[in-house]
Amino acid sequence: MIHEKIYNTRQEAKAVIFEYIGVLQSATPALLSWLSQSGLLREIECGLTNCLVLRGKIIGV
Repeated sequence: MIHEKIYNTRQEAKAVIFEYIGVLQSATPALLSWLSQSGLLREIECGLTNCLVLRGKIIGV
């Protein structure tokens, strides 16, 4: 899962963040509903939040 990996560089973390944002932006309402009901949307949100913490520092995106 996304939040179980430590990203070594700011660029790597940003790439993952933007990839997930792109997936969510292109998702249909039905898909977003399913993600929400299955708990995966919360998992993605947790992953995005944790990606912002890079070796103890908050990175700006």
